[in-house]
Amino acid sequence: GIDAGSGTAVISGGNINIISAAEDVKGIKGDEGINVNGGVINMKISGAQSKGISSKKDVTITGGNITIETSGATVLEAVGSGHDPSYCTAIKADGAITVSSGTITINSLKASNGGKGFSADGDITITGGNINVTTAGDGAVYTNETGVKDSYSSACIKSDANISLLGGTITCNSSGSGGKGISADGTLTIGTKGANDNALVITASTTGQKFLVTGSTSGNGRPGGGMN
Repeated sequence: GIDAGSGTAVISGGNINIISAAEDVKGIKGDEGINVNGGVINMKISGAQSKGISSKKDVTITGGNITIETSGATVLEAVGSGHDPSYCTAIKADGAITVSSGTITINSLKASNGGKGFSADGDITITGGNINVTTAGDGAVYTNETGVKDSYSSACIKSDANISLLGGTITCNSSGSGGKGISADGTLTIGTKGANDNALVITASTTGQKFLVTGSTSGNGRPGGGMN
């Protein structure tokens, strides 16, 4: 893969092909940030809890053609009185993810239980580009670090903060149990007031079954999907 270490990874052209089956690896890594301005990137990531593009800060995409296939499993890491899940994710930022242009195709296969397409601890903002994300992995129930039953599930676009979808063509399809198309813990903003409707096209579908964290199918259990 490409490892910028504690610096910033900048990709402006060329053809990059990365195939990795190792556990907990990053196809393209830059702790200070990752900027993709052009080029063709193709990845197949199959290791458990591995990431395609990963930064401890921000990921910014302003061009290029990116195709990422993931099939790695979720790993439950022992923490406190239970576990903390670590997912196989195509594009992950501990900071923000911003996309203004380019073509991005992500396919998270059935084997990638709880897998994510885009995942950010900070905000996700999309103002342009052609984005197609498919996830097929099932969700599951586990015991979290406080000893309480919780759940995880796959998601095409997931932010622990806010998501703003302001432009571009965005297609999300999640078929695994408890799967989500677009999921924000904060505010989800779609479109810009007064803007041309043609500037933003969103298609999102989920076809997986619900599952319960507690109770039974006839009770009042909470549907799966808690931590993402």
